[in-house]
Amino acid sequence: STQSTWGCFNDDIQGTGAMTLGAILAAIRSKNLGKAGTIAIENDQIAQTLRLQQSNNELLNQKILCVGAGSAGIGVVQTIWRKMIHEGLSPKKAAEKFWFFDNQGVLAQGRNFYSDGQETFARGDIDPKMPIVELIKTVKPTILLGLSGIGGIFTEDMIREMAKHVDKPIIFPLSNPTSKSECTPEQAYTWTEGRAIVATGSPFKTVNYKGKTYYPSQGNNMFIYPGVGLGAIASGAKRISMGFFGIASETLAQNVTEEEFAQGLVLPKVTRIKDISKNIAVQICKEAVSAGLSTKPVPENIKDIEKYVEEQMYVPFYSDMVRRFR
Repeated sequence: STQSTWGCFNDDIQGTGAMTLGAILAAIRSKNLGKAGTIAIENDQIAQTLRLQQSNNELLNQKILCVGAGSAGIGVVQTIWRKMIHEGLSPKKAAEKFWFFDNQGVLAQGRNFYSDGQETFARGDIDPKMPIVELIKTVKPTILLGLSGIGGIFTEDMIREMAKHVDKPIIFPLSNPTSKSECTPEQAYTWTEGRAIVATGSPFKTVNYKGKTYYPSQGNNMFIYPGVGLGAIASGAKRISMGFFGIASETLAQNVTEEEFAQGLVLPKVTRIKDISKNIAVQICKEAVSAGLSTKPVPENIKDIEKYVEEQMYVPFYSDMVRRFR
């Protein structure tokens, strides 16, 4: 394939998938904040590693309903599915964590035609004609993804039914532009009585609900592709491996601060994009060396890698090319 020959990747699919996985891992971590038994360790690096492992473990317990089973929906879910396999589930068991709903109803076995990747997730235990609210009532999903491109398809009945079964439902209407968002953050917060964890594919303003201000995260693949590209260039990677995107997702999740969690965010603020990209690039360099894909002399020490990456980052500074005369 092209990706095994050239250093390239599909950002719309893989970049969005990695961003979504990172936001889910961060959302799981945010749900654990303040709970009894959560990890409290003084060494920041060890604490980050253990918290990430806790999120990875809890990812395997999620039930994910994706509305939209086209290339975007399947591509994003495949990223999460591969992560579950990496964490120990079999491909079959991992696929059983997902349900799809599209213009033909529930993605189920027996369809006359499957587009690329659909058959892996076709259910054999659900009536394909089951209405979506009934599907939510039956499945009790913990995560609802919107990749349909249909504005307003997340109805009040859907969200309220989901909220009956989940304390903090993770709701990501990821279609853009704004007019195609499956629901607005205000709707998600209102219909869940302020309990939803929300990331959207389009930018939305903050929401005030019952005297509290909510900050929806903007889920954009800009959090992923600059860092992956920079890391690949800095390491001289022979190709862009699937492992790069798992590393990028984990790094993104780890870079959400306690202050951002307190505001309800599950993705970093856009103003921090340069640092996020650098941090992802550093981890991509480490992964490239570990996977035998690096062709450049990447330093071994993490601080040296950070300096090495910083030296290769583009800085939009231009020298004054006009001579000044008194």
